[in-house]
Amino acid sequence: MFLDLYVEESELLLHEINRIGYTVPNDFSLLGFDDIPLANRVFPKLTTIRQDVHEIASTSVEIILLRLNGAKIESRTKVISPKIVKRESVKIIRR
Repeated sequence: MFLDLYVEESELLLHEINRIGYTVPNDFSLLGFDDIPLANRVFPKLTTIRQDVHEIASTSVEIILLRLNGAKIESRTKVISPKIVKRESVKIIRR
């Protein structure tokens, strides 16, 4: 099952999973996105995906400035790979 949650909701979910007798990551793995500071302060610490926000922003500004200065820009793709930040909320679960 896949759930899309914010970290605040993840914190509530962690609490509820523990309340009903299960644990993360022993029974469920939980993965966050954007690696906000709260991800490192919940228990267990939330494994998350980190995007390079600075590279995304600088690339966007570069393109905007080129267009404002009259440059003709063809559509292009730039891959900015995310990184996984391994913490405590994910493990391989064998059944």
